[in-house]
Amino acid sequence: MQIRAHLEQRVADLEARCARLEVMLTQMLPKQPQPCDPELLTPSELAFELSISEQHVRKLCKRGYKLGVADVERNGGRWLATEEAIQGLRREAGAFGAFHRLSTSEGLAEG
Repeated sequence: MQIRAHLEQRVADLEARCARLEVMLTQMLPKQPQPCDPELLTPSELAFELSISEQHVRKLCKRGYKLGVADVERNGGRWLATEEAIQGLRREAGAFGAFHRLSTSEGLAEG
């Protein structure tokens, strides 16, 4: 009986050590990017879907991220966004661009 109790104690000690080692290793390993929402697409996927350049998609992502658009994020250094978020940012940019062009052309006409 004493041997059994001794072995059970040793097993418990080893399990505790293993648990502590596992925690230490987890803290030492680099963080992996979290799995993302399947609706979130990369700039290359969005560029293909929307027939625009990848560079334009990245600019829209950066703008949306700064504005706090919910479906635009950075994950592991990569931009991810939904098609709807990028389309909304394109509409907003297009409306601003049209207003800007109109106001500058009126200003030139008056001058």
